[in-house]
Amino acid sequence: AKHEADDDWARHFSPAACKRCCKLAPVAGVFAMQNQLLFVGVRNLEPPVFQALNQLKILTAGVFSVILLKKPLSNMQWVALLQLACGAALVQMGGSQCSSDGSGGSELTASTRFKGFQAVCASAALSGMAGCYT
Repeated sequence: AKHEADDDWARHFSPAACKRCCKLAPVAGVFAMQNQLLFVGVRNLEPPVFQALNQLKILTAGVFSVILLKKPLSNMQWVALLQLACGAALVQMGGSQCSSDGSGGSELTASTRFKGFQAVCASAALSGMAGCYT
């Protein structure tokens, strides 16, 4: 007697399903790399700065939607994306000034902050690209 579960099992391992999985494997790798970069950012940035910079994913998703998907954005949408980028930059500058007040604790050097900044920006770019690809 054939069971319904046997049909489901065979459907998930059909050649068409395997082909779809192979198409998404590179994207899964990109998201795994993005996750590792986020950990580097968390270790090397102050929490508010990390949170604000992590919002750059929205900006990169907008840029990649224009580049990869050929989807035009309205002027209002571009202004909103630029305001987001400016807000993230202001928080980055403010975070670096706040951490140099000599209040003790674990001080982050400029080089570790820059390393975290690079990691989060790379993560945002990878996220935007992979999000538009899927």
